[in-house]
Amino acid sequence: MTSNEPNDLIEFVDEEGESAQFEHLMTIEHDNDYYLILMTAESAVNEASEEGEIVIMKIVQDANDEECYTPVEDEQVLNAVYEKFIKAIEEEEDEETEPA
Repeated sequence: MTSNEPNDLIEFVDEEGESAQFEHLMTIEHDNDYYLILMTAESAVNEASEEGEIVIMKIVQDANDEECYTPVEDEQVLNAVYEKFIKAIEEEEDEETEPA
């Protein structure tokens, strides 16, 4: 299952207090978990000149039952979610080029 919500900007702040903005591209379901597909906002601005950097974050619930995002370290999960993302993008492109 995928969700093509509007491309919202999400800001993350790291342990050193540095912030970075990401553009939300899609939400993907994989093995009953949900993952955000993000592109660095800086890359999104320059996407005409270079490929953007894709970041995948897992959506989890914290102790207060609030939504949190954690980096995915399992390479197999990263690859599987990325493949689903690419397939969804290809399907969208096919739908746009098919005659009505």
